[in-house]
Amino acid sequence: MSRDPLAGAGALLVDWDGTLADTTSSNYANLTAVLAGHGAGVDRAWYDRHAGLALADLLDVLRAAHPALPATAQLVTQCRARRLADPGPVTGIRATLVLVEQARRRGLSCAIASGAAAAIVHAGVTALGLRGQFDAVITRGDVAAGKPAPDLFATAAARLGIAPGSCAAIDDAPDGIAAAYAAGIGRVLTLQDGIIVEAPRP
Repeated sequence: MSRDPLAGAGALLVDWDGTLADTTSSNYANLTAVLAGHGAGVDRAWYDRHAGLALADLLDVLRAAHPALPATAQLVTQCRARRLADPGPVTGIRATLVLVEQARRRGLSCAIASGAAAAIVHAGVTALGLRGQFDAVITRGDVAAGKPAPDLFATAAARLGIAPGSCAAIDDAPDGIAAAYAAGIGRVLTLQDGIIVEAPRP
């Protein structure tokens, strides 16, 4: 990859969980606490591989292996209520914060494309002091299908009025990377040991 991750980009699309905000561990802890109440659990390695999925989609996959779990909608409600009641501190991921700063200095439009719930993302953006940095915030409730479907990134690009091929996108999870490529994003980036690199095609 060139030294400039934004070379040729007309806009930047950014994932939230694990990309802009270091929430993977807290999200995992929240999920496991809810599942434990129903006599189930999930391995951290499995969770890390599926962290790019919207919560409902991830729970659908889990319920296929644990059919005794309550309905997905009930589990989503429990997870979100627990998270909103005790969100904990929100920590930004330095490399992505710098990338957003670079994009804004160049006059690029920026959007969040996240499979998380809108209330959680908006609260996190406010906590990080980034409210004025994004021209659009697209979350799971705004689209028909979550990652790895292209909807979130395609909708974010459309909201900015920029063709997907002219956008750069960054996502930490395999499902998110797949979604960006499926949307036709021109430059797909990811994080590797805290450094921004070009994401391999799935």
